[in-house]
Amino acid sequence: MPRFAGTYDETFTVSVGIDRAKAHFGDLDEIGKAFPDLESYTKLDDKTLRFALKPKSTLGQTFKGRYDCIYEFTSDSVLAWRTVGTGANIFTDGRMEFTSLGDARTRVVYHERMECDIPINALLAKAIKPIVDREIAGGCRDYCKRLRSRI
Repeated sequence: MPRFAGTYDETFTVSVGIDRAKAHFGDLDEIGKAFPDLESYTKLDDKTLRFALKPKSTLGQTFKGRYDCIYEFTSDSVLAWRTVGTGANIFTDGRMEFTSLGDARTRVVYHERMECDIPINALLAKAIKPIVDREIAGGCRDYCKRLRSRI
């Protein structure tokens, strides 16, 4: 099955202290609400979300993205996430690193890579790969932007 991928990196500053920033960006409900093109999300436990994306159709093919993702602080200043479990057709891993810039400002370094297995023939995959890769990276960017706007 052809695999498509996109990566997004950004460094930005939010006008809240580091504790509030970490609480916001690590909140599973905030993560779910900020996700673009989402059909639904379900909390599986206090660290894991199940995502179901809205179906996308192009050139007679429909993609229904599904995956479970765990979010956890791997250190005091790093929130990391990755796809877990079986049956996924989306695979993501990423991280946010938080640095205090005083009582009311926090720098966030964001990195995400997302890959999607899309069931289409190899010839079509080759033709649309650059477009789909850009769309995946744009989805990561839109998620980050929406999550930031909610703080």
